[in-house]
Parts: sequence; structure tokens; C-alpha cells
Amino acid sequence: MCLLFFFLGTSDPYVKFKIAGKEVFRSKTIHKNLNPVWDERVSLLVETLRDPLYVKVFDYDFGLQDDFMGSAYLYLESLEHQRALDVALDLKDPQYPEHNLGSLELSVTLTPKEGDVRDAVRNLEIYNNSDYSFISVLSCIHHKSSFLGGITLLF
Repeated sequence: MCLLFFFLGTSDPYVKFKIAGKEVFRSKTIHKNLNPVWDERVSLLVETLRDPLYVKVFDYDFGLQDDFMGSAYLYLESLEHQRALDVALDLKDPQYPEHNLGSLELSVTLTPKEGDVRDAVRNLEIYNNSDYSFISVLSCIHHKSSFLGGITLLF
């Protein structure tokens, strides 16, 4: 993840993931780092592919409101089933869309709930009333973070 907006000093970045306005995961905070590597995994199930995954990056500030560092959407309908897809999401500020705030590089795999999904993510919590599993991994290489998965988020 390249954090261009905060080129002076350091940041304590973390990422929030939302689907249909509901926060579905928050990464751990990586302290004093503009090149974060999260190395986390999470599994999410979604009921529909119509709702995009909304990704928001923040800089943690102890005792103060956290600073917004950028956001992007991942449109799940554009994903192919059972196929890893590398995606680069440009981080933007909706109030200043012309500003480049960096990017997130994601590798995403969409997996139908049926079949061996439970075996693939056996250590992760799975909910029973969803039709798709989305797996993603978030890490950072050379100022960019990676997201690998399907609608189970692996960080």
C-alpha cells in the first residue's frame, strides 16, 4: 500500500472492510509504518454479489479521531468463481477524487459456499445463511497491500 498523502513522518495504518454498510472486518494496526504487512486471515460469507466490498484505510491516533487515508470499492460481481484475480485498488478521498492517496493490491478468489469451502477455511468462522464465500489476504509489498481471496477475507 502506497500512502502518498502521508509522506512526512509515519503512520499507524489499519483497514476496515464493509459490505452493505456493515463493517465485516477490521485489520490489526501496524504501528509507525508506511509499508504495512498485515499477515492476517478472515473468512466472510456474503448473501449477494451485488453489494461491493468497501475498503477504508485509517491512521490510528491514540486519544484522537483516526485520520482517513483513503478508500476504494471492490465490485464482487466482476470476480470469476474459483479463480484468483490480482486487483489494484486506487485509494481515493470521495471529497477530493482527483487526489491519488496510494493503492491496495489484492488477489481475490470467489468461492461458492457449497463443496469443500469449510475444509479450505476450517480454522475460520463460517456463517450458514450465505451463498458465497470470499477469501482474501492483506499484506503489503513495496508500499502496496495485497488482498487474496474469495468472500472470505484472508489477511
